[in-house]
Amino acid sequence: MKTKFNFDRLPIYFSLFSLALLLILLPFLIRETQREKELRIRAQEEATLELSPSSGTFNLNQPFDLDIILNTGRYEVDSFDIILNYDPSALEAQQIERGNVPEIKAYAAQEIRDGQVLLTGNIGSDVIQVPIEGQNLLVGTVTFRPLKAVSQTAVSFDFVGPAPPDMDFFGPDPHKHDCNVVKFLEFQDILNQVTNGSYQVLVGPTPPITPTPTPPLISPTPTPTWSPTPTWAPTPTPVPGKANLTFKVKFQGINEQKPSKSVRVTLQQGIQEIHLFNSVGVNSDQNGVYTGTVTSIDLGTYDVYIKGWAHLQKKFTNVSLSEGENSYNWSGTTLLAGDFNDDNILDIDDIGLILAIYTQLSVPVNEANRIYDVNADEVVDIFDIALILSNYTELEIHGD
Repeated sequence: MKTKFNFDRLPIYFSLFSLALLLILLPFLIRETQREKELRIRAQEEATLELSPSSGTFNLNQPFDLDIILNTGRYEVDSFDIILNYDPSALEAQQIERGNVPEIKAYAAQEIRDGQVLLTGNIGSDVIQVPIEGQNLLVGTVTFRPLKAVSQTAVSFDFVGPAPPDMDFFGPDPHKHDCNVVKFLEFQDILNQVTNGSYQVLVGPTPPITPTPTPPLISPTPTPTWSPTPTWAPTPTPVPGKANLTFKVKFQGINEQKPSKSVRVTLQQGIQEIHLFNSVGVNSDQNGVYTGTVTSIDLGTYDVYIKGWAHLQKKFTNVSLSEGENSYNWSGTTLLAGDFNDDNILDIDDIGLILAIYTQLSVPVNEANRIYDVNADEVVDIFDIALILSNYTELEIHGD
């Protein structure tokens, strides 16, 4: 005998089925709710990068600056890698300036490629870590020049999204080739979000642009030949349509009149090297301030780099040179000593070189060891060692 289905009890059956289904799905619903909550909290607490301004309108050939702003969230940070992508047919990246965060002791990479800008910063040193945290930290500025009129061109961070929270920074991280911000002492990428930029370029009006001169064919990393006693020529006669630059500089440890020396002078516009003077004679006054002159320079505005015979290179920005004689006094900035192998870095290799020479309390100077006589008193002694060690505050000290 068949049992007749009681349709009057259907609402009860449906309620029991719904309750059973809810009990089955409840753990998954709780887990998903918790996951969304964690993601929201993580978005608020982890690091972000942004471009400032993130939008704007500029004229053709009118350079403009984009600031790179870091917010560390609630974490401390000990390094970052920033990659910016842009359209090289629409924009030219001209130069990268370091930010104003004093704890950033070293920029391991500052590089402009075709369509990319790279900036890597290390906080503190490998010996003493000094992490940073905070909001609106200016870590770098990139100068762009518009090359054509466009309704929209983008500058964007190379960022595919936040790394999983349990992803070890040095493990098989699928995000390791894009931007990252590293959590202090835990080697974990905590970059969660980026704010990119979009810009419009108009045709004009623009001021006339001076054509960029073709740089001389010079090896990109020439080896300087330092001349301890340069031969001084008469004051040069200005060349029509060219500029002469007379400059004053100060070298660490020299505070009185000392023998003539040689320096390397490089003039750049953006990342392009326009002039290189490989061995420029400089002469000292009674206070140890050295004066030198370079001639026949194309007119314009440059960044001037000066490299002493055993010193870290120093950059002097926005040097405007007009026709005829131009004078700049940079003696208020001291060129730090300690680069003996000419790689523009003071590191353990340089320390080893001077200690190999320092075989007795006072080593007389000859042509072979003269570069180690930092204070130019004709001996290599403990005073030269002390000057170098006073600069050696971390494993690598980079010049400009």
